[in-house]
Amino acid sequence: MPQETLTFPPLYCLIGAYRLAHDPSLYKPMWTKCSKAAKQAIILSSLWAILSWPLQSLFVRYFMSASASVAGFGAVYSKLVETAGVTGDSLAFRIPVPSFQTFATFMFVMGQVDAIMQFCLRRKLRECRSTAYIQTVRSRGKAADWWSEYTEEFANPPIEKAIRDAKKQGCYLNLASPLVRFFILKVFLLPMQFLPFFGMALGAALRSLSYGRLLHQNFFQAKRMSPLQMQLWITERQSAYRSFGFVAALMERIPLIGLIFSVSNQIGAAMWAHDLEKRQQTFHSSSSAKSVELEEYKKNPSLNKLYKQVRRDQIPDDDDGDSGHGGNGGKGEHSSSPSHSLLPGGKRGGEGGGFKADGLAVLRRGVDERATAVFTCLSFTFPLKLISPLISARNASLDILNRTPLNISPPSTRASECKAPSVMYILGYGGGLVSGDSVDLDVDVGSGCSLLILTQGSTKVFKTRNSRPTQGVSTAALPRTLEQRAGEGGGGEMVTRQTFRFLIRKNATLVLLPDPVTCFASARYDQTQRFDLRDRNTSSLIMLDWITPGRTCVPPTRSASNAAKLNHLDAHTPSPSPYTNPAREMKDYSIPTRDPELWSFDLYRSRNQVRTCPPPQPVATDLLLLSQAPSTDSTQDAATGLKPTDLARRNHPYGCYATLMLAGPDAEGIVKRLTDEFDAIQQRPSTKVDSREVIWSLSHLQNEAIGAHRGTVVVRIAASDSQTVRKWLSERLVSLQTVLGTHLYRQALGS
Repeated sequence: MPQETLTFPPLYCLIGAYRLAHDPSLYKPMWTKCSKAAKQAIILSSLWAILSWPLQSLFVRYFMSASASVAGFGAVYSKLVETAGVTGDSLAFRIPVPSFQTFATFMFVMGQVDAIMQFCLRRKLRECRSTAYIQTVRSRGKAADWWSEYTEEFANPPIEKAIRDAKKQGCYLNLASPLVRFFILKVFLLPMQFLPFFGMALGAALRSLSYGRLLHQNFFQAKRMSPLQMQLWITERQSAYRSFGFVAALMERIPLIGLIFSVSNQIGAAMWAHDLEKRQQTFHSSSSAKSVELEEYKKNPSLNKLYKQVRRDQIPDDDDGDSGHGGNGGKGEHSSSPSHSLLPGGKRGGEGGGFKADGLAVLRRGVDERATAVFTCLSFTFPLKLISPLISARNASLDILNRTPLNISPPSTRASECKAPSVMYILGYGGGLVSGDSVDLDVDVGSGCSLLILTQGSTKVFKTRNSRPTQGVSTAALPRTLEQRAGEGGGGEMVTRQTFRFLIRKNATLVLLPDPVTCFASARYDQTQRFDLRDRNTSSLIMLDWITPGRTCVPPTRSASNAAKLNHLDAHTPSPSPYTNPAREMKDYSIPTRDPELWSFDLYRSRNQVRTCPPPQPVATDLLLLSQAPSTDSTQDAATGLKPTDLARRNHPYGCYATLMLAGPDAEGIVKRLTDEFDAIQQRPSTKVDSREVIWSLSHLQNEAIGAHRGTVVVRIAASDSQTVRKWLSERLVSLQTVLGTHLYRQALGS
């Protein structure tokens, strides 16, 4: 269970007060805004206290002293005075304790002075509270669109209790008019104010839950919660909100100083909301993979629950006994069974028995004057790994700023107008995807940002293993048989999958230039990529998806007949010994002959979809499917000496296919150049393709009111090898240097 918040929520109130007192960027602007009104309020309240003191003292003496409750409080106060007197006798000085009448009058007058200060500063305080909340969120580098939608964190949410609490809350709001609140807080609780802090604590307790909800109204609005979701959220965290609201209300009820605490509580509420949102995004990114188990909603842990948990941990799983792993693997959360357990970083037991990886990358523009972008969230699980080099992003920002003419605008203005570039590498442990792996990645590119996504090299897809591995090898254990997978619609074949979802917000750019996918022999690979452009006029996309025929270059190996035979890995011929058998045959450790793999994989499926808003509609869906049945033909090609597959015959003479999708204003220069070049091509009938020649086509899919060169364009490319395609792309995508910078462009296309 992720823990992103403080264990004791009232600590946020103290942290907010500490930050307000030690952050000049917060208290100096607020004091400048409120100083004039505060001075006037102090003068007015001081005059009221001085002029009304005699009358209020008489009121306390003649009218309130006859009250039984006040008389009881007077007895308690007399006991306090007596205790202070006894303590003062043993000291060198005497503790000054006012009389009960003086103390009651002082508390009565201070409450009125505080009310006058609040009335005079109500507008300024409202502005300061709003500014404190906004500045605290902004200091964390979070934009307005960083807040995600509501995600349930409990397996059994208390919906019925939330509905009952919502009805009670509605009744309370209908009854609690301003006049009723004034009567309860100022009249009914007035006798309680004569005891030190007792009246303040009682008023804070009555207001605790509702005030905790009030402090998070901005949080609920940012997450666009419905009334039911708000009440369900409060019900699930009732103790936390009650304690947080109690401490916040208690601090604000302190006369005069409570005005400052009313501002600092907004800072604490914003910090708590930020931590709660990080926890929400952790659940949201893991909800589809179930990598974070939802906890059970329960006020207090019962003995029955603890007993069941212990029983789950002690009873071994039936499947573990068959896999040869010993009896320490229950079905519970802490199970050590390889087919059910959460291994470090990833989840074993996904489709096909491989690892289930999840990733989330959220990029937002920084709040500083420089054009910098910050990953507010960069999470991943095994076997996926995401890396964002800060130095490369910083150098790209400086490069883009230097490209902007100096005579147009000052550096601060140029930085605000340019998009903040960043780079992210998608890596994989071992350099590829093994049989049955499944990777889900969500990328959110914020407004004013440009993101370049690269890979560590070609995405290798290793061969698919359909047989159950050797018993006792935990790193290759498969949880299900082929018959079970076939019954679930898998056809008895495992498939390695990757699913990427990209969200490109307004005035944002995504440049996806990975290295090509290389499928090994007998591999089965399925890839799905979806691109959501939130604004068709300002969102930009440059996407490359390409594939190679496989491992065409293999190291030379000697034949088995000419290979040296070694005895127990010794590199020399063993000397005769009476303890060895000279007629014993030496073991052959030579590397067997391996032929190059040319289109030898079983399945390759790549689906790319582009959607634009507003209104939300799919613009382009491109599907590339290459499949073949396992070859049984053992004949060799006379020219190459290889065993050609069905795909090799169909794809000859091409050795690389690529799909390039372009959309948005940042791709306009590339689209214009490719369109002009494509229109100038003269079609000549030919039966022979030059090895250095690239065959390509261009299709405009969206030429609406946004311009002829700013719609969605799909470019399909075919060549003999990937290096030819890379060189062709590097010559035609040079305009990306204005978006990414020269250094990042060279990293992407190696030019």
